[in-house]
Amino acid sequence: MALPFLADEFNTDPSVIVWISISFLLSSIGIMLTLGTLGDTLGRKKVFLTGFLVFGLGLTLAPLSRTLTTLFFSRAVQGIGQAMIVSNGNALVVESFPANKRGQALGIENAVVGIGLAGGPSLGGFLLDQWGWQSLFYSRIPFMIIFFILGVMFLKSDNTENQSLKFDLWGAVTLFITVSCFLLSITLGRNFGWASLQTITPAILAPIFFILFVVSESKAKYPVLELSLFKSRLFTSANIANSLQFLSQGAIVILLPFFLFDARNLSTRNAGLILGTLPIVRLVVGPFAGWASDKIESRKITSTGLLIMTIAYLFFRNVDIYTPIALLVTILMVEGIGTSIFGPSNNSSIMGSVPRKSLGTASGMIATVRQVSMATGIAISGTFYSIFQETKYSELLSNGGDSNLSFQIASSHGFQQVLSIMVVTLILALLVSLFRGPDTSEVPIRKNK
Repeated sequence: MALPFLADEFNTDPSVIVWISISFLLSSIGIMLTLGTLGDTLGRKKVFLTGFLVFGLGLTLAPLSRTLTTLFFSRAVQGIGQAMIVSNGNALVVESFPANKRGQALGIENAVVGIGLAGGPSLGGFLLDQWGWQSLFYSRIPFMIIFFILGVMFLKSDNTENQSLKFDLWGAVTLFITVSCFLLSITLGRNFGWASLQTITPAILAPIFFILFVVSESKAKYPVLELSLFKSRLFTSANIANSLQFLSQGAIVILLPFFLFDARNLSTRNAGLILGTLPIVRLVVGPFAGWASDKIESRKITSTGLLIMTIAYLFFRNVDIYTPIALLVTILMVEGIGTSIFGPSNNSSIMGSVPRKSLGTASGMIATVRQVSMATGIAISGTFYSIFQETKYSELLSNGGDSNLSFQIASSHGFQQVLSIMVVTLILALLVSLFRGPDTSEVPIRKNK
């Protein structure tokens, strides 16, 4: 939302200003798994609370920036802080509750996130209009201070046993390069083309460094990611289902605004109200879904959520410029219900499938899979949407169609076609979820060499 304002403020091209988001994305996602593992060794509370201090530092530096370089740097600092918080959040929640309350706790956490998602865009727009882009950063500093103080007061103290810096540095470096190159390739592919040198170079480097990462972890005494975790059918299947689900979510995140603005010509206010449906549903359904996941086997809950999402996507395939808004909101609510049912139970099964000493690793894994898959889904959906939309628009114009109406129909067509692709993704996620096997308590960890 603030990027157009920042482009004017720094008198630069949008293709340059977008690196404000990219710098945050790379610094955050590239180290989430590593920081989750560090939480297991140094102490989750320490890493979690330090994240608020680091994020607050970034918030303080950003509005003071007089050059794009310093703004990029401050956003990278914020990204590191967010990674420290997010990668250890689930682990702290799980560690604070007994196993039979784990899903309920994660469901409440899911609902709290929904509150932030619901209020963020509207509050951000108000601040931007009233006090400028700097207020987007200054306004969040008090919250970082409050959260830090509350964490110090109420979070359970870290177990001091084995709290020393023990992890594979080479594994951390190769993982960061792997994730960063992958994210750069899908981000730059949309801007420069998928066959461009800017896109191909990181796309080639990503699998190379991934292989180096796997080799490093298989030999490391204290690996960033304990590969034996994947011997658990539940851990592996739940992470795959999570990845496929968030891949499909990327289509909604990026394409629904296009559909509302371009195909339906809705105002910013009305589109914002519709887009707020998802986080509100998450707020209502999340806690209940979490509670249910403590009573019912996870694969039944997650598969139900994915089935509901698939049904919603099938309906989305048929929405067009004439679909009543009430029906559109109803479909979106159904999709939100499916997402809210799936999330807490799937996360609970992942966290419950690892030993207690690996909770930080599992938490970091959830965060990494979510962010990478969402970014991938956004890139894929945006690319295919442009192809379908432009092809349909040219076809309608060549047949003598009205320019404005043709644009609306073409935008609707692009949305429908991409959602058809994502239905396949959700069906795959559903199959993986159905065959994940029964819930288990934890998996064995190989002994250090």
